[in-house]
Amino acid sequence: MAVTQIGTADATPWLPATAVSETIINKIFLDKKLLKYAKPKLIHSSFGKPATVPKGMRQYEWHFYDIYAVSATPETAYLLAEGVTPTDSIIPTVAIKTANPSQFGAFILGTDLLEATGVDPVVAEFTEKLGVHSGMSLDRIVRNVLVAGTTIQYAGPTATSVVTVNAADIINYDELVEAVRTLKTNNVEPCKNGRFCAVIHPFTWATLMRDPDFKEAVTFGQKDNLFEGKLGTFLGVDFYETSEAFKNAAGGAGAIDVYYTLIFGAEAFGTVDLAMLKLETIFKAAGSAKGSDYLNQVWSIAWKASHATTRLNETYFLQIRHAVA
Repeated sequence: MAVTQIGTADATPWLPATAVSETIINKIFLDKKLLKYAKPKLIHSSFGKPATVPKGMRQYEWHFYDIYAVSATPETAYLLAEGVTPTDSIIPTVAIKTANPSQFGAFILGTDLLEATGVDPVVAEFTEKLGVHSGMSLDRIVRNVLVAGTTIQYAGPTATSVVTVNAADIINYDELVEAVRTLKTNNVEPCKNGRFCAVIHPFTWATLMRDPDFKEAVTFGQKDNLFEGKLGTFLGVDFYETSEAFKNAAGGAGAIDVYYTLIFGAEAFGTVDLAMLKLETIFKAAGSAKGSDYLNQVWSIAWKASHATTRLNETYFLQIRHAVA
C-alpha cells in the first residue's frame, strides 16, 4: 500500500495515502450535505448585502456617500455668473458602518454502540439535522437584528407601540400601500427584479388572503400562484413566507400575538463572515478526545460558522407590526 509522509523526514506516524484522501472526501461530502439543508432556512439572510472579511483582518467596513441636499431653489442657488467661481460648494460626507463577525456553533454527540447497531447512517442523518439547525440559527440572528430597526409602522388607526396593538389591527391592503409609500418617499431602490421584498409569517399570509383587494390581485391577477404555491407579487413587492418571521408572543393588547412583517429595499442591511471560518461541519471520531474518552466510546459532529449582521440604512426597510385574523 502506498504511504504518504506527514511532516519532516523524521516525523511519525506514517499514514496510508487512502486515509488522507478519504478524510478529505468525507469532509467535502458532509459540508455539502450541511449546506444543502441550511440554505433553504436562510430566508432573511438572502436579502442582505453579503461580504467576507479577508484572512488576516477582523472587521469589515461599508462606506456610504450621503445624498447631497438639493436646494429648493436651484435656479438661483446654482446659477453661475460668467467667469466667477461660486463661493459655495458641495462637501461630500461618508457614512461608515462596521461589522465584526463572531463564531457560532452547536454539536451532537453519538456513541460507538449507536454507530455499530443503528439501522440508519447516523452521521449523514445528523448532518442533515445540523444543516436545518445551522440555517435556522443563523437566520434568526439576522432576523433579530432587523426587528430591532427603527423604521416601524403599526397597523390600525390608534396603535403606537406593540402593547397597544389589538386584535383589530390586522395587516391589509391599506397597510401595504402605506409601507410601499414610505419606501418610495425615502427613495429606496428595489432589492430584487425591480421589486421590494417582504418576509411574512404563514399567519400573515392567511390574513392577507382574506383581504379582497390583495386576494384578487394575487389569486386572479397571477393565476399560477394559486396552483403552484407561489406567494406572488403585489404593489411591486415580492412576498416570501417563513415560519421564522418574527412574532412577539402575547405582546399586544389583551395578550395577543403581534407579528412583524419586514419589507426591504436594496442594501438595507449587510451580512458578513470570515473568509477562513465559513459554515462547516466538524466530525470527531470516537477516541479523538483522548483523556476524556478513555474507551473510545463517544464521537461528535458539529456545525460552526462566523457571522455578523449590520443594519446599513434604517430607512431602506421597515417593519409593519400587526395582528392577524
